[in-house]
Amino acid sequence: ESLCQTLGLKKVIQRAEITHSFTHFTWQLEAICFELDADQQEHLAIELNGTWLTPQKATAMGLPTAMKKLISA
Repeated sequence: ESLCQTLGLKKVIQRAEITHSFTHFTWQLEAICFELDADQQEHLAIELNGTWLTPQKATAMGLPTAMKKLISA
């Protein structure tokens, strides 16, 4: 949550929890979803050296199943 404060993310839209089982352990993930305006999106893309994708484009890129579960949660 300190990273959220550092990046100026304030408005939580929802939280999603998923579990993903591997052969030797079960992974429990929690996603925190935020609403961003265009300026925030641009700032975060630069700050995190990333690219924004639609859920459809992201899942079509061959992501691991656990990440697909987070996107569709």
